[in-house]
Amino acid sequence: ILPHGLLGPRTRNGSCLLACLATLALATGCQPTTVAPKATVTTPTPVPEWSASRFQNIRLEHVGSEQCMTCHEEQHRTWQVTAHARSMSLVKPDREPADARFQHDPSGRHYSVARVDGRLHHHESLVTGDGSTVTLSDHPLKYLVGSGRFSRTYLVELDGFLVESPITWYASRKAWDMSPGYDHPRHDSFRRRANHGCLLCHAGLVTAEDPHGFAFPHEELAIGCERCHGPGSAHVKRHERAAT
Repeated sequence: ILPHGLLGPRTRNGSCLLACLATLALATGCQPTTVAPKATVTTPTPVPEWSASRFQNIRLEHVGSEQCMTCHEEQHRTWQVTAHARSMSLVKPDREPADARFQHDPSGRHYSVARVDGRLHHHESLVTGDGSTVTLSDHPLKYLVGSGRFSRTYLVELDGFLVESPITWYASRKAWDMSPGYDHPRHDSFRRRANHGCLLCHAGLVTAEDPHGFAFPHEELAIGCERCHGPGSAHVKRHERAAT
């Protein structure tokens, strides 16, 4: 067995060498060995280590945007009308687009959006050859991702994980359709996990939590003051001591 890369682009007459190896194997009675694929092991999302920094508040506690508002009222007021303030929130059915049904032809699946017992549900199904409907997934939505200016994407909570819904509302078309990356014959359905990379861009304060690695602290879902300025506990204590 040759080391990986030995027959790479820098090797001349690679095809001839492969042919010689094949002939040698046949002559000596060698048979190819089938290697069983390794079992997939689900591991928690790794928590990144703190980066080296000259700033004193890197490893301190967050206080939340409401605490910042007590001294910075004007900044808080202008923040409230930005997209950051609406980057993530809990789903409120009375503020969401109307119920709807549509078919996704590439995958052959049917989707519906409906209010059920006061919660907004996304439903996925297949229609069989005899015309009967088979439900594949039916989940209540928990989190709304996005300010709504361009689109509204949704997360459901399944077994402690946050999972993206395959249905998104597109504001420019005023219509429900497949979420980005789902417009394919074989898509992820309700199996695309929202990992820490998704949350660090779209959520507020994301903390490490077992067993899944990352979870919401729930106190602040949207992107607030401390996502840009860093943890504010030292700042608050310094001004409390100064009695300003």
